[in-house]
Amino acid sequence: VARSVTERKSLRTCGLFAADGTVRVRLNGKGHASVSGVHTCGSKLCPVCQSRDAAAQLSKLERAAGKLMTGAGCAVFLTLTLPHQHGDDLGELLDHLQAGWNSSFSGRGGKLWKDAGRTHYLRALDYTHGQNGHHPHYHAVFFFSSQLSDDQLYWLELDLRTRWNRSIKRSTGRDCAAQAVKVDLVRERSDVDGAAAVVRYAGKALTGVMLESLWSQGKTIGGRTVWEILAGAETSKRDRKLWKQLEDGFYRRRWLVCSQGLLDLGEEEELEAG
Repeated sequence: VARSVTERKSLRTCGLFAADGTVRVRLNGKGHASVSGVHTCGSKLCPVCQSRDAAAQLSKLERAAGKLMTGAGCAVFLTLTLPHQHGDDLGELLDHLQAGWNSSFSGRGGKLWKDAGRTHYLRALDYTHGQNGHHPHYHAVFFFSSQLSDDQLYWLELDLRTRWNRSIKRSTGRDCAAQAVKVDLVRERSDVDGAAAVVRYAGKALTGVMLESLWSQGKTIGGRTVWEILAGAETSKRDRKLWKQLEDGFYRRRWLVCSQGLLDLGEEEELEAG
């Protein structure tokens, strides 16, 4: 479907020819085959490339979360969004999101979280489309070296709301709703599995609900996913036009941002297991 609707040559030709003239097929000890040497587009809007790359990243993130949540550590789950309406340009909305993030976690705002014990973080870009048009938003997980008290969390959330709302108001001219900032704390040692689940939820943007809804006719809460729009673009002129907006708006955007060293924690686990 993607090949038939995309305007990008790299996506149209993904997987169709050998990148260096040679295709290699390997069979591992479990009988699983892998293919290398095939041209891939690497696009975040390619179902094949996206699912392969995201699966590897999420596996590392889950292992890293398990390590960071062991002992006294805790995690804070953030959802950050902005007011949007039908007709808004997706690229502009993404610029406003990034500006809000920079205003909230750079300089003094970022120092507050570091002083509270923040060690690592990840931020994933998620997207749905509904009655109010494009709805891009962030899911983020902040990891802390020690437990946060309710009082600490209160002041962190208050500062975040103030900075986020002020930035979004400045860039869009619109006021944020109360649910534009959502903060959840995972702090019990028994929540190690829960922390991994939070990482997977934050990273679902990487694969579009882990591709579980790919080609599905069901609608997700809050709107349709990227993959549902792609599935509809095969027969719907409206969805084909919408897909073009997605390709333009998401071009060269970063879907996953991690603190330095976070993914390395997952890689270390792989080495130890080997």
